[in-house]
Amino acid sequence: MSGGYTGKILRVDLTSGTISTINTSDYEEWGGGHGIGSAIFWDLAVVPGNWDLMDGFDERNVVTIMASPLCGTMVPSAGGRTEIQGVGVQAYSKECPNTGWFNRSNHGGRFSAELKYAGWDGIAIEGKASVPVWINIIDDDVEIRDASAEGDKLWGLDVYQTQQEIWRIVAGDYRYGEWIKLAGGDTTQRPAVEAIGPAGENKSRLGAIVHDGGNGAGHGGFGGIWGSKNLKAIGVIGTGGVPVDDPKALVDTRRWQIDNYSYDVDNPFRQTPTTAPWVRPGYSSGYGFGRGMRRYSACRACLVACRGRYASGLQSESNCMDTWFRAATTEESQQGADQIQRYGIDAYGISGVNSYVAVLNKAGILGPGKQIDCDLPFSQSTHMAYARAFCDLIAYRQGVGNDMTEGVIRWSAKLGRLEEDLTDGTLQFPAWGQKTHHYFPGNEWCWAELVSERDINEHDFQYSWRCLQPFAAGSFSGITKDYVSAEQAANIMAEKCVPIVGENSPFNWDHGHGSTGIYSRGRATAVGYFRHSTRFYKQSLGFCDAAWPQYVTSNTPDFRGPSGADTEAEIKYFNAVTGNNFTWADGMKVGRKIWNLDRAIWILQGRHRDNEIFAPYMHTDIGRISGIYMFPVYLDGKWQWWFNADFKENKPVFTAAGAEEFKTHFYDLEGWDTSSGWPKRKTLEDLGMKNVADLLAAKGKLGSG
Repeated sequence: MSGGYTGKILRVDLTSGTISTINTSDYEEWGGGHGIGSAIFWDLAVVPGNWDLMDGFDERNVVTIMASPLCGTMVPSAGGRTEIQGVGVQAYSKECPNTGWFNRSNHGGRFSAELKYAGWDGIAIEGKASVPVWINIIDDDVEIRDASAEGDKLWGLDVYQTQQEIWRIVAGDYRYGEWIKLAGGDTTQRPAVEAIGPAGENKSRLGAIVHDGGNGAGHGGFGGIWGSKNLKAIGVIGTGGVPVDDPKALVDTRRWQIDNYSYDVDNPFRQTPTTAPWVRPGYSSGYGFGRGMRRYSACRACLVACRGRYASGLQSESNCMDTWFRAATTEESQQGADQIQRYGIDAYGISGVNSYVAVLNKAGILGPGKQIDCDLPFSQSTHMAYARAFCDLIAYRQGVGNDMTEGVIRWSAKLGRLEEDLTDGTLQFPAWGQKTHHYFPGNEWCWAELVSERDINEHDFQYSWRCLQPFAAGSFSGITKDYVSAEQAANIMAEKCVPIVGENSPFNWDHGHGSTGIYSRGRATAVGYFRHSTRFYKQSLGFCDAAWPQYVTSNTPDFRGPSGADTEAEIKYFNAVTGNNFTWADGMKVGRKIWNLDRAIWILQGRHRDNEIFAPYMHTDIGRISGIYMFPVYLDGKWQWWFNADFKENKPVFTAAGAEEFKTHFYDLEGWDTSSGWPKRKTLEDLGMKNVADLLAAKGKLGSG
């Protein structure tokens, strides 16, 4: 067994009430996290004949909750991520409106670390319990407990109440810092708990799984899936540790990164809005939308501390879209964040519903006594009374909330407005019924979403350009010296992001509409790199999006950061923990293998080139551009930076013909049949997946050639 792994994965069948073990060694080739989760899903759900599983609420759905080999170690910003997978319930396609693609979500905190300390590399959940249950893990002791009114009385509680009750059941009424005596040893930790609230219990497609105060796995609707399985929570507490192959190498790598790439507060190399202890702008001193006295909070082993704990006790650990409710006062905004965490609602999903409600209300369609009768207190839309009423509608399926909780896209379809809403841009959902972050100019985000399963929410390149922004010639910042050109930035990324397939070229980073622009083979190469790298480094090893990758930094003379093919920070950490001898390219190859396995599952669910298409508004409207962004563009024979205003003025859109051109390039580079988008046998066999090729062939869904 390699370092970083505990050696076993917990398998729980809720239908039969049986508990068994999967050997991690059978899956180590997939890295961890997402890779192992996909491989286990394939073996437990696809191979037995559930390949035609269409509805995530089907009890045959298998949900995996996976740690990585780095979880529970001191690898910075990789020690606490938890990856959750299974057939989701949020995604939508016109051809298969009830299909939720095999999907993923994750959250931070300490759950995965505590799972490792208990001796487990992950959990696989099968079946459906006959009554509400929760799973109690104390080291090797695993118990499926009754969560109903006849048992531990957890069903019906909100997320916070559920966690507190599990703490009491397992550890009693002790305070932090006091020792808890367990059979395996002693610990000062409370159990780490993942739980659903009323939204999940009522099978909402917006149901989230929430851990601690504000760590939520919202995308995919896994809270509703747990509710359909009668699974209320999983609590885990461990007294063990995580084996590290070479502790000295791990410490040395941290020291190397700090010495060479961090911000020196005593002798700063540059002083700008993006100089941070690590690299990410806006994260160096905590990150949150509430105000007031705050103590910074971090996930296990993280140095970024992007979450806050406030003197008010509100908005604990919540940030970003968790503060969907834009209230009149800070305190009410913080209460709104707590409300969706308590109810277990996907923050991004509810924000989309809220925007759509405003559209329908303004149009005179929705409101008291209107076509859609709804008594929300619209006159108090910036007050907590509105937020509470809104959350009640969705979490408890009250009135029109029964439609709202299915998500905007299905609600619009039921109203007969979907085609209109996706054509005029009322709903800016580029693909699969997923609301996006509207990073339209950064088109790799849109392309990646089109060929994936969800709004990707991966900022790899977005944050790279943002970090360089104050140093861009012509930038809004007014900096006139020490700047970086678009050509220099494109060359840095080309050297850092060495692809496994396609040609390594700075033109892969051209965001314009010329011959090397957004429809080109170069852009397809960059998107392929994007898919392979995040599948391994982020979703399988658990490097957090708030801190990684660090391709660029303002803390070095040449702007080069510790991530990427020439410096390999992530691989250095991985090798130190596991004892492997990986290179950056080796990690990319594993990522490509994981990506193709996911693709095979989607194909068995009905994915085809013909349904990988953008919503109509994408061909006519540049979309909403929020924030300040810049991207390298090659135009008229020279490189230049384009900012928001440049994109708005030139109004570049994804033409339908251009999208088809891009797909042909992308499929060809990936080794997929360009007529169907299905992987070819040679591609899968070269990746060591003959079994996958054989199953696809048996179902008539293997690419030709």
